[in-house]
Amino acid sequence: MSKAHLKIINVRNRLDYDLKNVSVKYAAGNKIQAQGGLATEYWFDWKTVNIHTEENIKFTNLIAIGDVNSKSEKSANDLECSTYYRGYWQVYFTMNGVAYQLNKNNAQANVWDVDDGGELEITILKEGTDIRVDFKLASGNAYFYGEPIIK
Repeated sequence: MSKAHLKIINVRNRLDYDLKNVSVKYAAGNKIQAQGGLATEYWFDWKTVNIHTEENIKFTNLIAIGDVNSKSEKSANDLECSTYYRGYWQVYFTMNGVAYQLNKNNAQANVWDVDDGGELEITILKEGTDIRVDFKLASGNAYFYGEPIIK
């Protein structure tokens, strides 16, 4: 299995509120990425993936970022990811006493060989009344939305 190490995970808080206990979870699903002649496997592999229950997940890595004040950023180092299997993400944080996470249990943003040794930038910002969470890797960008965790 091919792996990449993201050397820096940088979380930027562009909100007007401080974020507490920020953490980022990566999961390598058991679905392969489209590579060369394998594109048809990628298109027709409809297994259900759930990062919370770890359904159809090969391995996970969780990295603690800590508290990120309003209009600032904080980094952590070295997150191992797969470049063979599809990558799924979850971001957790607390804002104003309310715990948040991404609104999808299968938020996908693949890590590719070009990302090895590079940086993952995660920016948390407002989009209208929503909280948007942007992911930026050398290989491309993705965004998802945050929602309160309901227990």
